[in-house]
Amino acid sequence: MSGRIFRKLLVSGCLLGALGTAVKAQVNSVSGCLNLPNYGALQAALFKATAVETSGLNNQMWGAIVDRNGFVCAVAYSGGSVGAQWLGSRVISAQKANTANLFSLDSSSYGAGSG
Repeated sequence: MSGRIFRKLLVSGCLLGALGTAVKAQVNSVSGCLNLPNYGALQAALFKATAVETSGLNNQMWGAIVDRNGFVCAVAYSGGSVGAQWLGSRVISAQKANTANLFSLDSSSYGAGSG
């Protein structure tokens, strides 16, 4: 087998392996979203939160939900269009969702109320 053919086979094999890994990660991440609130539920919660808002600012808001692997499951906003709330708040909502995920523990970490 010539070096050129071997290189092509090696590159093809690496690309195929990487693609398979990416597809597997996507499937695992999507399945992590199945038991979480979907886009409609998130948007309904945002509508409710802005309806009872009492700060006087009456700002629209973004919300984001991530699964345990940090995969974004849903992003929604409460305003009538994308520009009705600060676009920077979209990033902040995603960071808050990710932070909550990073510092939460599953049920196997029971520590007798120690945190």
